[in-house]
Amino acid sequence: THHMLLAGGTNSGKTYFAVQMCMRNLEGPKKSKRHFLVISSEWNEDSTLKPLKKDKYREHVTGVDISDNALSDSEWNTKEEFFKNEVKIRVDHAPRGTVCLIDDGLDGCCPDLLRRLINRGLRVFRHQGISLMVIVHSIRSSAYSQQAYNSIRWLVLFPRSQKNKIANYLRDDIGMPFKEARETVRAFSQTGRFMIVRIHQPEALIGPKLIKIL
Repeated sequence: THHMLLAGGTNSGKTYFAVQMCMRNLEGPKKSKRHFLVISSEWNEDSTLKPLKKDKYREHVTGVDISDNALSDSEWNTKEEFFKNEVKIRVDHAPRGTVCLIDDGLDGCCPDLLRRLINRGLRVFRHQGISLMVIVHSIRSSAYSQQAYNSIRWLVLFPRSQKNKIANYLRDDIGMPFKEARETVRAFSQTGRFMIVRIHQPEALIGPKLIKIL
C-alpha cells in the first residue's frame, strides 16, 4: 500500500488520471482487484467519475457524495453526524487492499473532518492495508500538512497547468537548479499530461513517454 497525492489546477486532468488508474485495476486480473471507496463532492455530478459507476463494478466500487446537497438530503442533522455515518464508518470497515480516493474534499460539506481523516490516514492506513489517493488543487495545498509529503510515495503533477509552481517545487523541494527545473517541466508538458514524482529513493520523474532519474 502506497499513498498518492494528485495536485493540479482546474481541468488539468487530475480526476481523469485517478479514474483511469482505478479502471486499469478493475479491468485487470480478478485476483488483483481492489475495492475502491470514492469520496467526492462531485460523485453525483461529475461525468469524469461516471465510468466507475458501471454495474459490473458495483461489487468493487463504493461512492460517497459529500456535497452540501448530499448533507441536506440525508437523514443526518449535522455535518459531524453525516461524516461519522456516511464517511468514517465506511473507511473504518473498508476491506484490506481498499483504495480510498478522495476527490477535492475541501469543496464538500465537511472539509475539516475530512482533512483530519486524511492526515491520520497518511500515518496509520498502511497498517490497515488501505491506500490513499488524494486529489488537491495545488502542490502547496496548505490544507494538508507536511505530513502528506512525508507519507506519500507518489506525487502526480500536471505540467500543462501550473508550470511555474511545478518548477518552483522541483527547485525548492527536489533541489533542481531553476533553469533545469523549467526545462524539465517544458519537456514533460510536451510529451504528456502527467508527471509522477517518485518521492523516495531512487527519486525519479515519470511521464507517459519520459523518465528522469534525480
